[in-house]
Amino acid sequence: MFRLEECGGIRKNLFFATAAQALNLVSAVLTSLVVPKALGVGDYGYWQLFSLYSGYTGIAMLGVNDGLVLRLAGKHLSEVNCHTFRGELILVAFSQTVLLAILAVPLVVAWWGSPERLIVVVAVMVNGVICNITTFMSFLLQSVNLTHVQSKVGMACRIAFFAMLLGLLSGGALGYVQLIVTSMLSQLGFLVLVCLYMRSLLNGTRADWKGAMRDIIADVRSGFKVMVAYQADQLIVGVARSMVDARWGVAVFGVFSFSTSIVMFFLSFVSQLSTVFLPMIRRLGDGGAARAVGEMRAVLNAVLPLGYLLYFPVRLLIAWWLPQYLASVDFLAILLPICFFDCKMNLLCGTYFKALRKEGYLLVVNLLTMFASSSLAAMSIFLLDNVHLAALSVVVCIAVRSVASEALLLRLYGVSVRRQLASEVLLAAFFEVSIVLFDAPIAFLVVLTLYYMVNRDSLRVVGRLVGLRHA
Repeated sequence: MFRLEECGGIRKNLFFATAAQALNLVSAVLTSLVVPKALGVGDYGYWQLFSLYSGYTGIAMLGVNDGLVLRLAGKHLSEVNCHTFRGELILVAFSQTVLLAILAVPLVVAWWGSPERLIVVVAVMVNGVICNITTFMSFLLQSVNLTHVQSKVGMACRIAFFAMLLGLLSGGALGYVQLIVTSMLSQLGFLVLVCLYMRSLLNGTRADWKGAMRDIIADVRSGFKVMVAYQADQLIVGVARSMVDARWGVAVFGVFSFSTSIVMFFLSFVSQLSTVFLPMIRRLGDGGAARAVGEMRAVLNAVLPLGYLLYFPVRLLIAWWLPQYLASVDFLAILLPICFFDCKMNLLCGTYFKALRKEGYLLVVNLLTMFASSSLAAMSIFLLDNVHLAALSVVVCIAVRSVASEALLLRLYGVSVRRQLASEVLLAAFFEVSIVLFDAPIAFLVVLTLYYMVNRDSLRVVGRLVGLRHA
């Protein structure tokens, strides 16, 4: 039952990755609809604090995960040294327990007078140990083209999480503490299942400590830039959320985070697919990778703009089901272009820059974007007292990063797409103007039609790819 075997190639991995993320998306959307209604604004804010800070515990890995991917991406499972991997896993587990325990001390002291925040910080650190060990093992599966194993385990744990959530709801026992514990149990289940799948690599294997230390040092050296780039990417929105909490408290933070969580669910769904593409691009070679970049870009140009249309049913649903979060609809309209630009950045630019070993560019551009976004958000929140302007500044910074990165990537392959890039920026700008300022959806639909007319070449490429798939 729990066997590691590479079969089905890119199609199988892509199918399971898409299915797993689709299930995650559906579950996350349902959770977003049920949990805020059951918890109330205050408790929901503490749940969002847990979710926000849990995303930064990966910093304690110092890039080991990303270095492992850069070192092994495109290889086969038989090429992995079991002895060094077992040693590396044990060292990772020990180091994460020690590092996160040390990091917890100043936070516990700072929040000693707030029991709710104290519970959150302790839970974040315990959850961080579990998640970091799990992620390390999962990244090995991704690297050796066994993404379908990770996807199947993820689907099982997501179903278990939702089942436990429904049990708490039916028993009237749901609070933010119970929700946090349920999430942690789901992560622990993920770790147990991954260990069962990887037992052939771990059981009866003597750890090679010297080789493990050598690999960890090499992985930190190569992966640290990618880790910092990733965390900087997360902080582009995360810093703004933390500032909202500091300025207006957990209630306003909860409302603002409700809209950002909807955007993040979509980004998580799409970005997970990049774990399938990186090993594939590594195996294609220069010629195949050059052809694939045009095809990937065409598919993204054709599909991603449809995400803007999701705003309208989501707005109606929130107004009907969660009227206490109606203010978050305005934030959602402002933040929605992030889905377009961040997805292109992660799926296209991020994947190719890693394949081309240009992690330095990812690091620099993400740090610059984070500093610019944080500065503009701080001015908007603390000087101008305007949370909507803070949200808009985040969107502008992410859009600039995406356009600049895509232009650089395509220049490496000798492709000029100024007209297409301009149409993407204009579409996002018109969405903000027509929806946020004038609430004119018909006008936006007209502009969306014009966008597809300008980018009809992308539609032709998608049509050709679909035709080949069914030929």
